[in-house]
Amino acid sequence: MTPLRPVGNSHRTGRRVDLDWLRIGAFGLLIVFHVAMFYAPWAWEVKSPRILPATLLLIEWSAPWRLMLLFLISGAALGFMSVGRTPGAVLRQRTGYLLPPLFVAVIVVIPPQAYLRAVELFGYSHGYLAFWREFLAFDHRLCAGADCSVLPAAGFAYRHLLTAEGPWRRTLTEAIFPCYIIHQTAIVVFAHELARLRLPLPVEIPIVVVLTALACVAGYELIRRVPWLRPAFGMKAIPTPARPAPYPAE
Repeated sequence: MTPLRPVGNSHRTGRRVDLDWLRIGAFGLLIVFHVAMFYAPWAWEVKSPRILPATLLLIEWSAPWRLMLLFLISGAALGFMSVGRTPGAVLRQRTGYLLPPLFVAVIVVIPPQAYLRAVELFGYSHGYLAFWREFLAFDHRLCAGADCSVLPAAGFAYRHLLTAEGPWRRTLTEAIFPCYIIHQTAIVVFAHELARLRLPLPVEIPIVVVLTALACVAGYELIRRVPWLRPAFGMKAIPTPARPAPYPAE
């Protein structure tokens, strides 16, 4: 069997840009999915007082394959980066890359979601800092899931997006990880606060989506400019420019 090889610009870079576009599309769907969960008749971090059963159409349509698509992309990326490396080298590289974002998520990103959930469900009234200390002491959750069939999406991307290279692809690919870390907390905070205003739902829902997207963009623009924040949100460190060699003494 002939192995699949990148073509066009991706052949020169050795990168499968079709998988980048799949990941970008999956993240865009993830924002809409999590906004829908706020209004759906299913349990979530926070809930709108106005439930929309129609949101289940989107949720149930995407649920069987959304996570599996992300797992497929992650597995493919891991396979590509493992070529020519020992398992130990791959483990060290991925551990160093993923542990800082995990730490930031547990300490900074997830607690506001859990706090607002405690406020809504249990009437928690001791303030955020008190909750944060309790959260770090008692909350140790790890969730995973798997669904099925993403072959049509993968086939479409390979056929139509393999050569879709350009600055937008590069920027969005770099922004995915920090935006992924930020987006759900942004949705929870904005949706919780906007629900108090009782805006018409055709107005409120787009506002939540737009504010979440703006929070992701603002977060990415800040993170990419601050060297110590980059690894904390899954971005590569900026290479230190090499110093020019000194002139030999005469």
